[in-house]
Amino acid sequence: MRTYYQPISAILLASAAMSAIPSVASAQDTQNPERQSRMVENYSKSFNVPADEARRRLKAQRDVGELNAKLEQEQRDTFGGLYIEHSPTFRVVVKFTTAGSATLARYTQDPAFVAEPAIVSFQKLVDTQASVYKLLKGLGVESASTVDVRTGRIKFVVENPAVVEQLKTAGTLSLPDFIDIGKATNLNPQREAKIEGGRGLKNGSTANNLHQRLHRI
Repeated sequence: MRTYYQPISAILLASAAMSAIPSVASAQDTQNPERQSRMVENYSKSFNVPADEARRRLKAQRDVGELNAKLEQEQRDTFGGLYIEHSPTFRVVVKFTTAGSATLARYTQDPAFVAEPAIVSFQKLVDTQASVYKLLKGLGVESASTVDVRTGRIKFVVENPAVVEQLKTAGTLSLPDFIDIGKATNLNPQREAKIEGGRGLKNGSTANNLHQRLHRI
């Protein structure tokens, strides 16, 4: 089975209200007044906010990808990932393992961006995701996985979780305490492991115009 993980260099977003989230504007969108106007209108209706507030939020979302890329590169050891909440209050939550507020202040003064503590760094999450997949694979256990930035945890799903528990009990397998093991409903060979902030962002969610790189493990 092939599986994938996504070290998202462009963006990592999520929402507390995912039902009708318009896309983040790309550079081309901002040069298309008609399209930009539709995006503002759609966001305004989706979250019941005035057009000016919708425009401000969409601009903030465009800044998130750049901030995420900088933090991944420059704060690799402490950056815990980020995500967007649209409701009840719009904010961009940026997580750090230490000195979050001071570090974030070096990159933005926008009050919509708030620092929160992270248990482990984003880099450690994706590195652990890759290594645990390979470890399970070596023990004959197929898996798929999701990194949840909101909780700082990784969920692996396998066909038979009891087998994993047996391996742990026997001392054959040791996993970090931020790994959860659940039962898979379908381990399709083409299934992608994901990195999320609560939920994935595809097909009309907040970041579908921002590219994500997929790397085979």
